Amino acid sequence: MPAGGTLPGGLRPDTRLAAQVLHPVRYPALYEVPVLDVGNRTITFAAHPDAEQDGVYGIVARAGYGQTSRVLRCTREAVVRNLVRRDGDLHAGEGVTVSVYGFVLNPRHAHGLPYEDVVVDGPLGAMPAWLLPGGDRWALVVHGRGSSRSEALRILPALHAAGLTALVTTYRNDEDAPPSSDGRYHLGATEWEDVAAAARFALAAGARELVLVGLSMGGLLALRFARLAPEGDAVVGAVLDSPLLDWHATLAATARRRRIPAPLTMLVLRQLERQIDVSLDDLDETRHARALRIPALVFHGSADATVPVATSRRLRAARPDRVTLVELPGVGHVRAWNHDPIAYSGAVVRFLARLGNSPS
Repeated sequence: MPAGGTLPGGLRPDTRLAAQVLHPVRYPALYEVPVLDVGNRTITFAAHPDAEQDGVYGIVARAGYGQTSRVLRCTREAVVRNLVRRDGDLHAGEGVTVSVYGFVLNPRHAHGLPYEDVVVDGPLGAMPAWLLPGGDRWALVVHGRGSSRSEALRILPALHAAGLTALVTTYRNDEDAPPSSDGRYHLGATEWEDVAAAARFALAAGARELVLVGLSMGGLLALRFARLAPEGDAVVGAVLDSPLLDWHATLAATARRRRIPAPLTMLVLRQLERQIDVSLDDLDETRHARALRIPALVFHGSADATVPVATSRRLRAARPDRVTLVELPGVGHVRAWNHDPIAYSGAVVRFLARLGNSPS
């Protein structure tokens, strides 16, 4: 197929991949899972793929919130799940969102954790952040592409239990942060500079050591910051959840799922590089594994359909002295906590304790 050809449905490959990757996205609440019944400790959904996911998930309604854990019963028509938390109005006859974030709103609502709304002075302007008090070891928590600070709500209790101050930051093109000059994502090539700004904020506020927590593309931003920024010298460890380490591998996997021929995929990747003037090779953190100076705890599900688990395996193979990989069979993208919150949080707390003396 020539470079100017089209794919099934009449779409050019750059429409399907390049635009999707570069254009800022917001993942909205989609109230599309019908609720059939709400009991004291159970909730029944109409059969829907989102309702059948195993693990702990949030339930977001227009006027309420809940949290569900186990699937109790599943038929062709309905899914009955355990209801472990309920705030506000959840009732039969409405549509809800089943949320991988697990919690909503803010750290106080989710966990009763005190926090402060602060502003980080970034290269492009003011970036709002949550600041949760703790010791002088700080965690910089960086969410994934198109996500929000709410993605961090799952890991905050573990960071709090380990005595860390947590700074949950935003970065350019987030809904509540400044846009980039061209209105596009740069796949981590520039976004890492906002993580550096968050690090400067933390160090100026008294942080002695920094721990990076990166979710999905936030993992790439975290490692790139640690490798390139002078403030990276203060970093003592990283917790990475389904980290996007290699755009070549990630986009190639997406293209294969969409049955885009390999030659066209290569053209799309070259087009991406030209459009935002980046080198995808330079953004491949597995190529820079020898520069990794810090211990890293990596969670990755074998069923991740967004970021191939093979990239985390490559990082671990390149630096077995630095990388501990927790691979979860059958678990999807950024769903390690959802799969087993107790095991996930325990692994994080133990890893942080091994980094050295407890923070003061």
